[in-house]
Amino acid sequence: NLLGLFISDVSGHGVPAALITSMVKALIDTAGESRDSPNELFKYINNTIANQINDNFLTAFYGIFDSENKSFTYSRAAHNPPLLIRNGYISELTGKGKMLGILKDVQYEENTIQLQKGDKMILYTDGLTEAVNSNGDEFEDKLINLLKKEHQIPIKNLMNQIESELKIHCDNGFFDDDICLIGMEIF
Repeated sequence: NLLGLFISDVSGHGVPAALITSMVKALIDTAGESRDSPNELFKYINNTIANQINDNFLTAFYGIFDSENKSFTYSRAAHNPPLLIRNGYISELTGKGKMLGILKDVQYEENTIQLQKGDKMILYTDGLTEAVNSNGDEFEDKLINLLKKEHQIPIKNLMNQIESELKIHCDNGFFDDDICLIGMEIF
């Protein structure tokens, strides 16, 4: 009855960033019971990679959805706050926590919210909101307007709509940064 959602963004590009991503995936796979708490998972990852990844760092968000009681427990490590869409209103899932990999023994705020039937959640990396068009305009405002306008459509259609609008915004698909987008809907 538990589903974990993990999204992160490693600083830099190329082989060093790919190696850090692989390291973090391996740490998640071997975290054992630490995966049962977003705060504990972040502390485990952070304490393992601190002072091991040179000048790199990563932001992350980890949440655990409990389908039995529709609760969602999460922590943020300086990552973009996911967007919760409920009845046409958009709110951010905020929480305090520093980037992973910089300092050891960091605490990450852990929050729990109650989700409702029809709620949608969008998790993303900053490459989405910071994608610019030929005029230098970022996609962030267009994303929020799109979510407000199309909040009632199924999550799969909403994700497809975001991708289509992003490609149009960025001259049909040229992006300066990598983009990850995860959508979730409560039934």
